[in-house]
Amino acid sequence: MHNSDSGRKKLRRFFSLLICMITVSCLFITCFVSADSDSYTIGDEFLFGHYEQDNDDRTNPKKEDIAWIVIDIDSEGDSDKLLLLSKYALDNTPYQSNGSSTTWASSQMREWLNGIFLKTAFTSDEIDMIVETTIENNPGHHFPKVDSGSITKDKLFLLSEYEASDSYITKDIRQCIATKYAQGRGTWVDCDNLCAWWLRTPGCSASNAMYVGTDGHTVDAGFNVSRLVCGVRPALWIDLGKAE
Repeated sequence: MHNSDSGRKKLRRFFSLLICMITVSCLFITCFVSADSDSYTIGDEFLFGHYEQDNDDRTNPKKEDIAWIVIDIDSEGDSDKLLLLSKYALDNTPYQSNGSSTTWASSQMREWLNGIFLKTAFTSDEIDMIVETTIENNPGHHFPKVDSGSITKDKLFLLSEYEASDSYITKDIRQCIATKYAQGRGTWVDCDNLCAWWLRTPGCSASNAMYVGTDGHTVDAGFNVSRLVCGVRPALWIDLGKAE
């Protein structure tokens, strides 16, 4: 009799565990089924990847979730895609350290974003979700004769003057706070911790690059590409179909 009761208890525990596993599996599937463009709107926040942000190596985990803002949605084609812009300025690195004439295609900024930053911030599975995007590099509106370089294909990039001025990107999105890590790396901030951030469009010369100021407006003349003043706000397209 005792053995029979013990067997029934074990059987009940087994079925209870099985039901829990099925429930969790259903929730997991529901999460990925809802991961399409209809689940998001412009301005939504999206967590993806990890990067040092609090400038404190003692914290655990040592790298924090990267917050992104959805600034465009592409529901055409085989799978849905989101264009994401980092909510915060994540780092400080020169567009081109020697200050010489450059374009996005030949810049150190492009090499750093698609090399060191990409491998530091994302896992191999996350990198697979990032779309290699054709990047058109046009001169600035006020300086049409400045060389803007060739078309590139990148997983990570900076916004252009035109993209940053899109009506979907409000002033609140353009105004940007720099993380403590970015500040520690030299990003200048005002009393509200707002910073300027680089664009990939050339400024008044091939040795200048445009940026967005702390007031949220684009500065057409730009800074010299060697200046360590502006923060870096990466942008990327993510393929939601790769998350399934």
